[in-house]
Amino acid sequence: MRPGRSPGSLLTTGLSIIFAVILWIVAIGKRNFDVVESVPVVPPPLPDSLVVLEPGRAQMESITFSGRGTLMLLDQLRGRPASVSIGPATEILQGPWPVAVEYSLSAADIDWDGIPFEGLTVTAFGPPTVQLLVDRSQTVSAPIKIISSGPVPARFFWSDREPGSVDVTGAASVVQSIDSVRTIAVLPGQSVRTAAGFEPIPSVTNFSPAIVEVRLIRPVRIVAFDDL
Repeated sequence: MRPGRSPGSLLTTGLSIIFAVILWIVAIGKRNFDVVESVPVVPPPLPDSLVVLEPGRAQMESITFSGRGTLMLLDQLRGRPASVSIGPATEILQGPWPVAVEYSLSAADIDWDGIPFEGLTVTAFGPPTVQLLVDRSQTVSAPIKIISSGPVPARFFWSDREPGSVDVTGAASVVQSIDSVRTIAVLPGQSVRTAAGFEPIPSVTNFSPAIVEVRLIRPVRIVAFDDL
């Protein structure tokens, strides 16, 4: 049977742990730490008549925080940055469009999930500025181009679609150059029309309708007189 530890041994162990914790706290208080968070960029609120072009908009932003002491650790337990929001700018609303606007970011632009940091302060944004490219919104009608999922291109099949065109809404400088809208890949040879969505297009915000019925039909073999 193992002998139990004496009270003196337990006291020594406890004091050692307390002393180690005190040394750790003192070391934390003397050392600077950097914390880097990557958050999405939220564009400014825009009227329905305007849209942000992509990739003219930054998707993510890196924020560097610096601090020391145990409050720095407590900060990361109580909350974290959720996003960076860009405020409205008068030049966006005035035009002419498309217009490029550059924002210099600050700590006031950070949206928080929980309690904002107190022991950590913002030392850098990466990149330090965010550029947005804004254009007016426009809707155009474009024909539907069916894409085949097999090795044979869709042009070698008879096609059936309902409806034959789709309304495309997005940045005017983008939708004005669209000659057709591609469906997601469709399996050829189906006996009935199948529902298909559309391949996404940068800076396009909406397709109407969002789903169309399409079919790729294998052509009927033509019998020549030489075959008779």
